[in-house]
Amino acid sequence: MKKSKAKTKARKNETLHDLFVLKIRALYDVENQIMKALPKMAREATSEDLRSALEQHLRETEGQARRLERVFSLLKMSDRKSTRLNSSH
Repeated sequence: MKKSKAKTKARKNETLHDLFVLKIRALYDVENQIMKALPKMAREATSEDLRSALEQHLRETEGQARRLERVFSLLKMSDRKSTRLNSSH
């Protein structure tokens, strides 16, 4: 029975790992979509305050994308878009 519990726990951990990877990929995709949209929004802003806020948001978003890239690196992911990992997971 211990083997069965160990296998169930391993599958649960694998599933949690897969979910984690899926979520950080989704976050990374969203950050990239925002980074594409913000420069255009800033150029078209009619208020200098709004333009400044959008530019600041772009800088923050770029930092968040870099942090997610670091997570990918720590997980040894070969490609942020693929579903395969270099690690044993």
